[in-house]
Amino acid sequence: LVRVPRLSGPAYRELDSGDRGRLADALGDSPETVIPVHRLRRGLCRAYVSGSPSRFDGAIVQGTRLPEEPIGFGNAPEVLWGLLASIRGWTCVNVAPKCASGLGALMEGALGSPVRYLDDMYHTLTVPAVEFQSEAVRRLTLEDLPLLRSAPADVQGGGFEDTAAMLSDGFVAGAIVDGRLAGIAHVSAATDR
Repeated sequence: LVRVPRLSGPAYRELDSGDRGRLADALGDSPETVIPVHRLRRGLCRAYVSGSPSRFDGAIVQGTRLPEEPIGFGNAPEVLWGLLASIRGWTCVNVAPKCASGLGALMEGALGSPVRYLDDMYHTLTVPAVEFQSEAVRRLTLEDLPLLRSAPADVQGGGFEDTAAMLSDGFVAGAIVDGRLAGIAHVSAATDR
């Protein structure tokens, strides 16, 4: 168990739904922001800023379904540490590489334990996807909701408010074998780009 000192004050605040939309606009639409922007727009997170949502000094987006791994934005390690220290439930944080070592040093000093650094990869599709054809695999629709809900939990996907939203607002392809869903490939976050 790691004890994190809690800070409070006007510099660090949790955003309401309107402010979360302004933060999403400020983050923009890039491979690194797809997941947090998706969460901000759909109300699937808590978000905290230092400064204003549209011109922040630091921001943290903490998913409601995966609070352990928030995503931080900003270039000032001390601001990000102040935000992290004011929230609960996280065990690691995703930040830009240029901020990671400074934030890690602050964390090590405050927590008295070493920090591990891991890389994230963001893949972008730069050419058309290769088509795949199989009689057992097809795109799932809302008509397939009972099929998806009857599948084991680790086959049901996620990233949206529920399975119906994932089917209607996302993209889900499923392999159906003997009338049962054997596996899926799905989009768990989407933005306009």
